[in-house]
Amino acid sequence: EKQDLLPNVYLQFFAEIVTITAMEITDVWQNIKRHFLAPRSKTQEDMKNCMRGNEIDLAERYTTITKVLLLSLFYSPLYPGALFLGAFAILLNFFVDKFCLMRSWAPAPRLGKSVSSMNRKFFLSATGVMMATVNPYMWAGFNFDNLCAVDGKMETYFGDYEFLSLNTEGNVTLTIDNETQMYQYCEQNLLRRGRFPALPRFQRLEWMSSGQALGTRIYGWVGLGIIGKFVLSFFGHIIANFFAGKKKYKIENTEKPPFFARGPEVHVYIPEVKSDAFPYPLVACSVKTFDEKLFCWQSDRPYTDYDLTLDAEALLEEDSTEDEVTHIADRAFSKVGYWEASD
Repeated sequence: EKQDLLPNVYLQFFAEIVTITAMEITDVWQNIKRHFLAPRSKTQEDMKNCMRGNEIDLAERYTTITKVLLLSLFYSPLYPGALFLGAFAILLNFFVDKFCLMRSWAPAPRLGKSVSSMNRKFFLSATGVMMATVNPYMWAGFNFDNLCAVDGKMETYFGDYEFLSLNTEGNVTLTIDNETQMYQYCEQNLLRRGRFPALPRFQRLEWMSSGQALGTRIYGWVGLGIIGKFVLSFFGHIIANFFAGKKKYKIENTEKPPFFARGPEVHVYIPEVKSDAFPYPLVACSVKTFDEKLFCWQSDRPYTDYDLTLDAEALLEEDSTEDEVTHIADRAFSKVGYWEASD
């Protein structure tokens, strides 16, 4: 049925694998800008703006991967195929992102590996702990109807009963006799009852089959082991760092490190303002106070064309004194200094 849970879960994975992937690869608007609007641009600046590509948001990419991972792990006890669909979605997402990064997206900011390291060490580990905690309870609570079969017969309920049918016209007659299987209410949510880990021995009335009981027992103890490993690793890392800070280190290598300014790539933070009207960012400081090699981007025009301090001087030249115009860069904008390294 369309309103059932598992078909809707499958649709979520289908959207991740097919719909979102197709939208990223086709990138209709950017292709229109590159192949239709760019050749018809009247200026070089407009053409470069059409070829710039979409801005990439690293947080959005991590959110997509995390969403697929959580869906796969959360629904895996009820829908084991979710693990395979999730793995395929993440693998496909990797190749699509790689293609878009090289061919379609605008250059990504250089953030280093701190975000990925934190995501791998903490959030992915916490996701594994969540799976190890919740999934055994979902396995133990199947069928989720809170009904347990009664071995004996309840003669009090024997007889004929009439019910109003929602599917057919008229009433439906139900007969309860010795051949009718009887059920009674039983709490199948071990988490609500505060039982940890989820094990078959916590059943008040038995509702698990032999296979379900064995799987729950294995799942519960393995989950407890995963949680224990995470706790030991987390606190062990903290304790190791605490004692490592008390050690006395002896410097053995006295060789001087190479100068930063003489490295293959010398890039520093320069205050910039992005504008949709320009293909390159505008510089919010004077470019005369430092070397142009500190920029992490190159343009076919001089960097002074992107200097906002020069624009401010031109705007204030008529209404301000010469001293105010001369010192506008020092008073209203950031300062960036550069001194050449010496031997």
